Amino acid sequence: MQIDSSNANFCPRLVQNGLTLIELLLAMALGLIVILASISLLISSKSGYLTLDEMSRVEESGRFALEPISPSVRQAGFVNWGGEENPFIVEKEMSANISGYDNSKLNATMPDLSSLTTPGVYGSDVLGIRFFGSGTAKKADGTILDCAGFPVPHPPSQEAAQRDIDGKGRGWSIFYVDLSADGEPELRCKYQYERKWNSTPVVRGVESLQVLYGIDKNSNGFPDYFLTATQIRLMDDQHKSSSQEKNAHTWWKNVVAVRIALLVRGTQNMPSPRENHTYHLFGEAYTNNADNQDKASFSDNDFSPDVQQRMRKVFETTIILRNKTPPRID
Repeated sequence: MQIDSSNANFCPRLVQNGLTLIELLLAMALGLIVILASISLLISSKSGYLTLDEMSRVEESGRFALEPISPSVRQAGFVNWGGEENPFIVEKEMSANISGYDNSKLNATMPDLSSLTTPGVYGSDVLGIRFFGSGTAKKADGTILDCAGFPVPHPPSQEAAQRDIDGKGRGWSIFYVDLSADGEPELRCKYQYERKWNSTPVVRGVESLQVLYGIDKNSNGFPDYFLTATQIRLMDDQHKSSSQEKNAHTWWKNVVAVRIALLVRGTQNMPSPRENHTYHLFGEAYTNNADNQDKASFSDNDFSPDVQQRMRKVFETTIILRNKTPPRID
């Protein structure tokens, strides 16, 4: 049947066989624009979500890392004045309640701070804390815990407290940074339980632990300045004395505050490239005046390429020692 196009009632739809090439290309172009916009929005949303998630992880890790350090430092020099037995106190011949080393790490199963190796992970320091336990010599009452959460008992005798060996004297809480089995840096707690030494991870992603010690030079209970562990040891080396006399003269006994700085990183690289950032662990002013033995700042480029694009943040706190002990002897 032939359609008469001259008919007044002619309808163009009856002869429409499809889109023209130009119309098809325009439709495809518009469709691609919509698809690309949707993909771009999805990538942007995912990138924002990953950034917020990493920020939350870093914040959580930093707060969680400081959580066991602060009470452990405040516990330094604890004396159980309220116990049933006569309290033991730190005498002049005994070692200080706070001590540390710069740019070092430890063996997990060797005693106390005797297994130091250098350099530390990303220049990290070692912080050692001493304190008397609570309860009886045979059974701790659980009020005084080490950094791993184990109760520390009372020494069995004054001789044991003074000798401070075989796990019968003061308790230990030691913090340092080491690498996990998969190469991830982590804050670790070293402790002694039932005369055995061990170390447990506290938080993954802690790249560097830096410590400064507030020295009370005038014995008024307030820090006059903050020094590194190396600087304190150089001051102690000026006294040519036996090890027992050194305990009486050490500047570690004038430490009344501890300043902690942690550099914490996220778990994965950011999806979009980040500029190289500099992280000052104790502030830029301290970095400009720090000596070469103290790792006071980092930049993203200081780390291996596979982790340079991770999110990082500095966490810092200053802790005042709660338990005062007799200062050094001049």
